[in-house]
Amino acid sequence: TLIDRMLEPDTFKRLTITEVQRSIWIQSSKSSSPPNMSKAENQTPQDDNIVTSSSSDSLGMFFGIE
Repeated sequence: TLIDRMLEPDTFKRLTITEVQRSIWIQSSKSSSPPNMSKAENQTPQDDNIVTSSSSDSLGMFFGIE
C-alpha cells in the first residue's frame, strides 16, 4: 500500500544519507576543502533523485552551512 511504499524508501534514504555523509566527511577531511555536491551525487549511483533531494538538506545541517 501507500504507507508501505513510503516507509521503505524512508529507511533506505536514511541509510544512504549516512553513507554519503560518512564518505564526504572522509573526503573533506583528506582534502580539507568544502565537499562538492556533484561529487556526492557521483559517489552514490543508487537512486540519485532520493539522495540528491534529501541529502542537500541534511548535509547543510551536518556541516552547519545553513
